[in-house]
Amino acid sequence: MLFSSLLLLVLISLSSLVLATSKKLLLVHDESIDLKSDYSVFIGDLAGNSNYQLSYLNVDDLTQLLAFKILNENVQNLYDNLIIFPLQSQKNFNRKVSSSDLINFNNNNGNIFIITNDLSLNTEVRLFLNQLGIYPSPKYYKIFDHFNYYQQENQEDNNSEDLHDTLKLSTNEILNNNIVSKIDDELILYKGASAIISNNELIVPVLSSSRTAFNFNKKKSIDYDLTSLSEDLTWSLGNQNYLIASFQSLLNSRVSWIGSNLFLSNEFYSNSKDNNRKVVNDLISWTFQNKSILKIDYIEYYKTNNNSVNKRISNDSFKELDEIIYNIAIEEFDGKVWKPYVANDLQLEIIMLDPYYRITLKPIELDSKVLSFNDYSSLDSTSNLTFYSQRFDSNNNNLISRLKNSGIYTSNKVRLPDQHGIFKFKINYERKGLTFLKHEHSSIVRNLASEEFSKSWEISNSRVYLTSIFSLLFVWLIFTNLVLYSIKDKFLKTKKNV
Repeated sequence: MLFSSLLLLVLISLSSLVLATSKKLLLVHDESIDLKSDYSVFIGDLAGNSNYQLSYLNVDDLTQLLAFKILNENVQNLYDNLIIFPLQSQKNFNRKVSSSDLINFNNNNGNIFIITNDLSLNTEVRLFLNQLGIYPSPKYYKIFDHFNYYQQENQEDNNSEDLHDTLKLSTNEILNNNIVSKIDDELILYKGASAIISNNELIVPVLSSSRTAFNFNKKKSIDYDLTSLSEDLTWSLGNQNYLIASFQSLLNSRVSWIGSNLFLSNEFYSNSKDNNRKVVNDLISWTFQNKSILKIDYIEYYKTNNNSVNKRISNDSFKELDEIIYNIAIEEFDGKVWKPYVANDLQLEIIMLDPYYRITLKPIELDSKVLSFNDYSSLDSTSNLTFYSQRFDSNNNNLISRLKNSGIYTSNKVRLPDQHGIFKFKINYERKGLTFLKHEHSSIVRNLASEEFSKSWEISNSRVYLTSIFSLLFVWLIFTNLVLYSIKDKFLKTKKNV
């Protein structure tokens, strides 16, 4: 009895721990979508993921809709993540959620996964996407491809339009591997709408169509042959058709859009040999911040001496022309484990008003002599006139183990500018598909004291003048000796004659 009670207590504690760490996920749909029969694999992947606490909202159910909110009275998020399926019921959803609500939700670090198709595009959802810079094709506009289309084995190619609106895509159309990992198989299926995107730097294209595809309004045209294409009937052509697009804000909150609900269906999962499933799972993980996450574990920069040993000096402040070393440790979460982040374009900026230096940091090993925390004696966060360090884990053992698995980068020796003032040591790393890393810290660089200026013999330009001085002295000594000896000889001759 006692054992069973303890076991029950442990199970309750574990379940509460899972609920505390999992994030609230709301899936919004209407009665036109049959989740249980057509999307059971997709729903099963979400429900089986311990990262999500999944709940549903049917906008056609007025009882559920009455109590539905995504923001509270203080404009704070009631959910962490949001999935919106195509909604044919425009009024019900629009009365409860506006494009401004979606923007506020995203600004509060909420993540949104939006699915549309060629038959339904909610007005508020469209306005929200347009403000991000994603412009899905209007209603009844559908993407076709006469050259790269999918045909099942039991179907005959009779050039009917139904055989040309299911696109067969290759992995070459995947545009960002930080979001969707590489797939060995070439078969990806797509049927639905497409979008054009703006030049917003925060938008990340994920999947595009081939060069032969076009987005066309077949309802307004009897025949959709290439000869009938016109500006009024086409939305986009070729590689301008983006089938999946994502957005990451400066606060690292994320939004993803896909123009096909069939892309997530059991039928397309099966026909694509689960390649569609791999793309969707990667896209969901990235959108809900379970993948491609960068994190700084440790930062330090310090003054060093001028010899070959990179020893930290702590008895003096930074001053002009001092040599310093900057070190940073970064790791990446790939959806499963934290691993060292590998890059060759990480830069340090040393800024006063404008950047004085932009230095590309070089990767090193933890046991390299350039690191001051080899013995882990300096892992505490410290800031003084000559040394700065910041740790991002209060547990020392965790930090040490993470440093061993982190990508560590160093500037090697850098000479400070010949300018005194307050300088910022800044990391601003922004790459598409990865969370943005931003860190800066200010330090005072003082001017040289009077006794710290270089002596005359240490200045290379002074050697000319010093050589002239000593040459003049040398010549003067020779001249005086010659004069003295010549006078002495003349005096002796005169005395002898007398």
